[in-house]
Amino acid sequence: MSVLFETSLGDIVIDLETELCPKTCLNFLKLCKVYYYNLNAFFNGKCIYPPCTNHVSTSSTWAVSKDFLAQVGDPTATGTGGESIWSLIASQKGETAQRYFTPEFVPRLKHKQRGTVSMAVAPAVGEEHKGGCGSQFFITLGDNIEYLDMKHAVFGHVVEGFETLDKLNEVFVDQDGRPLKDVRIRHVEILGEQEPYCR
Repeated sequence: MSVLFETSLGDIVIDLETELCPKTCLNFLKLCKVYYYNLNAFFNGKCIYPPCTNHVSTSSTWAVSKDFLAQVGDPTATGTGGESIWSLIASQKGETAQRYFTPEFVPRLKHKQRGTVSMAVAPAVGEEHKGGCGSQFFITLGDNIEYLDMKHAVFGHVVEGFETLDKLNEVFVDQDGRPLKDVRIRHVEILGEQEPYCR
C-alpha cells in the first residue's frame, strides 16, 4: 500500500510496511484519510534536550536539516504538536485517550537509505505523559543515518519523488531549521486502498 504526498516542491510516493508495522501504518493511513496532513508545513524545530551533536537529540522536534531529514506532521508547525488517530477521535467525542501510542520497532527496518520514512518518537514527560508516536514523521535526506535505528520507528520508504527530496534537501532554512520558503503538504492521496486500513 502506498501514499502520495503532493507538496509545494513536487510529489512524493511512499510505500508502507503494513505487515511489519500494522499499528503505525493504520495510524498513518487513517490520519491521511481524515486529511490531517493536508497543509502541514515542514516546521521549525530545536534540539531541546541537550546535548545535541550531529543532529542527534532525545526530542522529537527536528526540522529540515541538509543531508539529514525533513520532519512534518505537526499541524501547529512548532514541533511539539500532533496526536495519534485514536487521540484525535477521542477528543472529537469529548473523551480522553493517550496522545501517543507505543512505537513499533522492527530491527530489520533501518535508516540506511535516503527516503526512509519514520515516525518521530516523542520523549516521555513526567509520569503522566507517556512518550511514543503521534502524527509527526520524517523522511531521511541522506544515507546511513543508522544511529536513529530503534530510536525512531521506520514504517515506509520513498519509491517515487527523489527529485522532490533533492529540492527539499536544498531549501534555505533559518537558524531554527524553518524553511525560508513555505514548504507544505498540499494534498494526500492513498493509493491501493485495502481493508482494514481505510474503512
